[in-house]
Amino acid sequence: MNREILIKEIIEELSILRYKIESLAELNLYDANVIYEYHIKEILNILYDWKLINSNQNNRNSPAIDLEDVKNSIAVQVTSTSKKVKIQDTLSKFFSNNLDSSFRTLFVFILGNKQKSYSSFKIKDEFTFDPEIHILDLSDIKKRIAFLPTAKVEKIRNILKDDKVKSITASSSTRNNYKKIQATRNMIVKNLVWKSGTIEDATISYYDPSHSIISDDLIIRSIDDRKYPNFDEDHTNEVPSWYKVFSYRIEEYYIEVAYMGVSEIVLNNKDEWNYLARRPEESISKDLKVIKTGIIQRIPFENIVDIEMANDAPIIYVEYKDGKPFTEELPYIRGYYSNEKECQETIYFELEKQNLNL
Repeated sequence: MNREILIKEIIEELSILRYKIESLAELNLYDANVIYEYHIKEILNILYDWKLINSNQNNRNSPAIDLEDVKNSIAVQVTSTSKKVKIQDTLSKFFSNNLDSSFRTLFVFILGNKQKSYSSFKIKDEFTFDPEIHILDLSDIKKRIAFLPTAKVEKIRNILKDDKVKSITASSSTRNNYKKIQATRNMIVKNLVWKSGTIEDATISYYDPSHSIISDDLIIRSIDDRKYPNFDEDHTNEVPSWYKVFSYRIEEYYIEVAYMGVSEIVLNNKDEWNYLARRPEESISKDLKVIKTGIIQRIPFENIVDIEMANDAPIIYVEYKDGKPFTEELPYIRGYYSNEKECQETIYFELEKQNLNL
């Protein structure tokens, strides 16, 4: 086929792709990165001679990256959000999960249009992240295809054209489940998040996510609970059928709530940790730090059934799985923002870094 026709077809397909993504976003169906992740992976591999695979194939399941090329030490996050706060969040998670020890380079691919410019990002020393180079979007594909050999141009055309015949996407059941999760997330956001357009509020919310949530307190209640509003007098180690928490952060697939209690952990110089539990502090090795923390619980949206905006505190009805509403419970240190010099991001002590031998 004529090279010029191939390029014109690619440009047309990319325009259609952009329209699809924007339409999904307008309907609050933010599953575009799930649907088109395959296409982006294949196209980037052709454009740059990378060997990207889905991170799930390596059981990495990282919140910071979707695609990885181990041979070339490259990681890619695919997102439909072009805002600086989202990209900074990706970078922060990339470093907090020590992914910079596995990948020398991180790219962020925007499904749509990236901003015309970005101010500097907070990154680790000796790591390079140049927004002009490392933030890509659909227009970068258009610019690069003109310089490709015809054989590669035809491959990209076929990937985009094949989408019309048999789109390689998540299965129907997976997509329906994803839409259900997003519908629950939208319900939570609509009821709990207040929106302010000021830069100051956006900055404070970045460091302390609870700043953007309307209610400080929430009630987590099992759909099988029959005791509310009376307190559960059963003093077993099981999670109560209802209890109060502090609201904290709304993520893509779960809501974070802060349990009304404190904990103590020990931490080594590798950022490995364990609970202090009932051990006397003087029995702990001098190589370890003892740190007081809060407790975060992550409740997945797929477990949430409904929310009731009660006068005292909003009630989130949850289907308990294995006797609890959350899938993860971990120590954390709350973030805060007073000014540019007095601020700290939230510090999470992730479960994969827990060392039971400490």
